[in-house]
Amino acid sequence: MTDTLSGTVRWLGLGVGLLSMSVSGYQLFHLPLWSYWPIAFFLGLWMTYIFLTRWKYVRETAHIARATLSGVLLALAFPSPGITPLIFVAFIPLFLVTRDLYGRPGEGRRVFFYAFHAFYLWNALSTFWVMNTAFVAGLTAIGLNSLFMACVYWLAFQTQKRLTGGILPWLVIPAYWTTFEWLHLHWDLAWPWLNLGNYFAAHPAWVQWYAYTGAFGGALWIWVANILGYVMWTARNDEDRRGFRIAATWFVIVLFVPLTIGLVQYNRYTETGKPIQVAVVQPNFEPHYEKFTIPDEEQLQRFLRLGRSVLTDSTDYLIFPETSFGPFPSNFLEDQPVIDSLQALVDGHPQLHLLTGLSSYMIYTAEKKPAGDFDQYGDKFVAQENSAWQFTAHEPPSKYLKSIFVPGAELFPFKRFLPFLRPIVKKLGGAMGDWGHQEHPTAFHGQASNVGPVICYESIFGQYDIGYVLDGAQWLAVMTNDGWWDDTPGHRQHAALARLRAIELRKDVVRSANMGWCSFINQRGDIEVVNNYGEEAAARQTIYANDTVTYYARIGDFIARIALLISGLAAIVAVTAKYRKKDQV
Repeated sequence: MTDTLSGTVRWLGLGVGLLSMSVSGYQLFHLPLWSYWPIAFFLGLWMTYIFLTRWKYVRETAHIARATLSGVLLALAFPSPGITPLIFVAFIPLFLVTRDLYGRPGEGRRVFFYAFHAFYLWNALSTFWVMNTAFVAGLTAIGLNSLFMACVYWLAFQTQKRLTGGILPWLVIPAYWTTFEWLHLHWDLAWPWLNLGNYFAAHPAWVQWYAYTGAFGGALWIWVANILGYVMWTARNDEDRRGFRIAATWFVIVLFVPLTIGLVQYNRYTETGKPIQVAVVQPNFEPHYEKFTIPDEEQLQRFLRLGRSVLTDSTDYLIFPETSFGPFPSNFLEDQPVIDSLQALVDGHPQLHLLTGLSSYMIYTAEKKPAGDFDQYGDKFVAQENSAWQFTAHEPPSKYLKSIFVPGAELFPFKRFLPFLRPIVKKLGGAMGDWGHQEHPTAFHGQASNVGPVICYESIFGQYDIGYVLDGAQWLAVMTNDGWWDDTPGHRQHAALARLRAIELRKDVVRSANMGWCSFINQRGDIEVVNNYGEEAAARQTIYANDTVTYYARIGDFIARIALLISGLAAIVAVTAKYRKKDQV
């Protein structure tokens, strides 16, 4: 590339980035709901950065093009748009970049940059909608998750180049990545939305064997296919073609054997359990500007109107969404007129169980306050709660507390170690105090069945949702509010991910959303959506409550535990090899 042409391309790219960021920034500032505009902002921000400060990497056109291709393929394969087969080759372009950089000056920095580039595009294109909830939180989430992924890939590269021979080097990237995904389920920055096993949410018939492996089985499938695809591509020009034929044969086997098993299981599976009749309500209160400004009585009447429209004498359950009412004090719930109306509804239908989300709080005296950072008012302490309640006729209600929180919005990550950030977090509207929670998920037990009350974010944590089953849950009710993300892929992705829980646990899943999709999901993962986004709705359907405990429910994420072991072994061997090499010198 000539200097003149190079300069023209650089300034053109910088101009496009600044223009994109400026136009989208203007729209974000003026529009009440942002829809898809964050995509333009994220891409403009990144283009401005790389064309302004990282031009030397952009000039390596083959590398930047391949890394870009990996990022775009990863985004296109994720549910919505969900061109799922692309995931089996999505990492190959990035692998080729890594191969070409091996042994070159500054290889580590280059590998990290191109990995970050690919993963930033993946995160921005797939989860841009997180910014619709909060600008700073969304920007931070995209950046941090991309950074974590790039660090894992770089670490795998550094480890792999110190290992020679055998199968261990080929296990490094799947093991390290799976360990990272497992960590992403268990720490304060938990954001497992893009975990690789989630890619098959759009095609649950392919992965019926999740009932044995959980979603980490899908991640393993993806990594093995991509590695074999890479070997096949790099061996295509070999003189004897033997390596190509072997890799191609194994690629086809790895691709189609799990697929065939899944499809056979799907076609042979029959719903099991006791039939029960369940109704759901979608009140359609826009959460940013409407939900918390409409009077409680007006909201209540809409719920009651929609609920009564689908109730029959045979209806066993009526489900309202997350934080449908409140905030109310949990220890003085009987004093609330709204609660009296809900109790009157079930008293008039003796067979009915009403499940609803509440915004609640618990008031403690200093002597009875549990451990935690709670707001203090005089001599009282207040713990906020995102809770689910079950109301039945002539009985006290049952309570469940949401216990997996969204980082930033509901949880101040690592606040014990970052106290100096508290003023900034408070100013940006982030969570400050601890929320009331449970150590383990619990089911609501009732005359008709036992149900696991899953609140919003908890529906993407397979290992956590096992707890409901072990407590006797025969089906799952997901109460959520997906209107925070506007009419974007966010709410569709959230609904799709619940399909994987249905397969893993072989439980029917029913979703009630304040905005978003209300839906019924059977034990095979088939979904029936009962409303369009942005419209109120009520629907009733028969589902099946069963006592099945799948292999996955009994053993949990065993693939992740194996990956953790392999990661430790690979790291030890790599460090040992490094110091042995120093001693020889």
